[in-house]
Amino acid sequence: MPTSSLLSMRPLRYAMLSLSVLAFAPSAVAAPPAKSLKPRALVAKPTGRELAGDTYVERIVVKFHEGSRVRLRDQQLVALSSDRDAAERSLLAGRGLGDARLEADLGHVTSLLERAPRIGAMARLFDDAESTLEARKASGERQSGEQLADLNLYFEVPLMPGTTSERVADLVAALNGLDGVEVAYAEPPPSRPW
Repeated sequence: MPTSSLLSMRPLRYAMLSLSVLAFAPSAVAAPPAKSLKPRALVAKPTGRELAGDTYVERIVVKFHEGSRVRLRDQQLVALSSDRDAAERSLLAGRGLGDARLEADLGHVTSLLERAPRIGAMARLFDDAESTLEARKASGERQSGEQLADLNLYFEVPLMPGTTSERVADLVAALNGLDGVEVAYAEPPPSRPW
């Protein structure tokens, strides 16, 4: 199967973008202030061994913590610390993440992902413009009263065809060992209906 068709099938994208539908839903009540948002529940970080070792995986996905403002600029991960608002700084402080720790973790993520059996460069997981995703998140939060994931914090590294979960398990575990990473996981291709 051509690599482009494997990478074009992005079920996670569609699941996450479905959250943005809230941005277009009419609201019957006044939106609560941003500071009263119900926090997102964090998932347990994978160990890297959740999938059977012989499971083929097509990419590694990395999501950074809310408020970190990690972005991809000139193929490098950077934290836009000067763009953080008070709420974002508070989120990071609540996790014990300062600028120095986050910068160090970005360097570690880059170094770890260079070891991945990859076929392409790191990229944003969601294609919509950063400003569009930010606007949808803000609108959805106003309407739902719940903190939604910042889809700009998701990145992917496409893996060579034939890469197995076992081959990248230690890499995924190392990524999840970093404080600045909310979650990292190896993603298999979508299941075929037959």
